[in-house]
Amino acid sequence: MFLWTRVVDVKLRRRTWLILGASVTALCMLVASLLLGPSHLRLLTLLLFFCGCVVALVAASCGGLMATKLYTSAQSKAAGWNQARNFGGGVLGAALVLRLVEHLSLSAVGLATAALVLLPALVAFTVPEAPPTPSRWFRGRFTEIRREARCCGRRSGGGESSFSFTSVASKTMRSQEGQITTAIPI
Repeated sequence: MFLWTRVVDVKLRRRTWLILGASVTALCMLVASLLLGPSHLRLLTLLLFFCGCVVALVAASCGGLMATKLYTSAQSKAAGWNQARNFGGGVLGAALVLRLVEHLSLSAVGLATAALVLLPALVAFTVPEAPPTPSRWFRGRFTEIRREARCCGRRSGGGESSFSFTSVASKTMRSQEGQITTAIPI
């Protein structure tokens, strides 16, 4: 989760990331309700994994909004209510969905679950938030990374300054005790 949730600090407002994440999660829940059954097990697993990754953006966006929009004295109260939402939403939401499954079709339950995910997220539109300012550090990072990758790719043809798995594997040797050691060129 820590690898992809940093995206909420880039390009779009956090409230926009929150609504996008909730929308995609709701769509995944709706589609998942239509794919239930053993014939779609792999696709359902992939979809639910993707949904879990996207819902992490919702949590990261909420945390970022609480940290940037609230006074320090109100942040602990908001964090407590956020945790209560996690617990209450998990328990009460699951109970509600189980109750709906008893009385409605799976597609109707999927639609209701999608609404339960998406509708509360629309409150984020009421949060006043300025557009993010592009960081001077961030500008040009992808160009710099590409340049470094090309440079490393050219150097991997050999020589002591390059790092490649073949050069490391060729420098594997046995120590006097018989253990395998690896020399990594610097």
